[in-house]
Amino acid sequence: MKLHSIGYHYRENSNFYIHRPHGSGDYLLLLTLTPGFFKINGETILTKPNCLILFNKMSPQFYGSVNQPFCNDFIHFEFEDEAEQSYVSSIISYDTLYEIPTMELVSRKVRDLSFEHLSANSRKEDSMQLIVKLLFLKIEEQLKANELTTPYSPYYHDLLSLRSYIYNSIDKKHTTQELASRLDLSPSHFHALYKKTFGISCIQDVIVSKIEFAKYHLTQTNYQIKEISALCGYENDVHFMRQFKKLTGYTPKEYRNRVSHKE
Repeated sequence: MKLHSIGYHYRENSNFYIHRPHGSGDYLLLLTLTPGFFKINGETILTKPNCLILFNKMSPQFYGSVNQPFCNDFIHFEFEDEAEQSYVSSIISYDTLYEIPTMELVSRKVRDLSFEHLSANSRKEDSMQLIVKLLFLKIEEQLKANELTTPYSPYYHDLLSLRSYIYNSIDKKHTTQELASRLDLSPSHFHALYKKTFGISCIQDVIVSKIEFAKYHLTQTNYQIKEISALCGYENDVHFMRQFKKLTGYTPKEYRNRVSHKE
């Protein structure tokens, strides 16, 4: 994709609105983080926070705030080939409002894209293309989450947000009680819901998140094993090495050597 402009958590006043009768001349992916209004096909729709819309290239764009400040993320872009357009069209329909269960997971990718765009990284164009793919994967994940009809679906979005927190706080020493309290559930009830939802216990998932993080640093950095152990929140690197071997079948040193030899 060719990205024209990116906005992350843009804040506008309570009188803000956009009116482009003939569109913006490109495609617009818009994420709303506050209530607002949209006029689509002649119908005015009042929206809750956490909505998403992909405007087609020449579609009218008429949206804005409703008596309070308006906050949004946006990406203006063009497709570079039919394959890209077909892929996005398989995920989301144009000019259609969607409620997103856990907007943070999608908005975070816009943030990453914005930061990368402003970086001095010599390979930032390649990095940005990868982030765009992750962005649409997250959108697809969230839209499919809306379709869940399992008995535990009322808790799904909170659990998904919590799992994201686990995988983004590798250095923390999580306990079942601490994690359960975040959802205001008893430890036993939380444990059962988590395992039923993701097919793994919460504490085992905590360990997996640490080992996956360690595998990345073993293959992509020159950090010493003791340093990686500390980054993963282990006070004892022997304990780290024991858990690493239990999950991978290799010691951290063996794993690093094995991957480097393959390359």
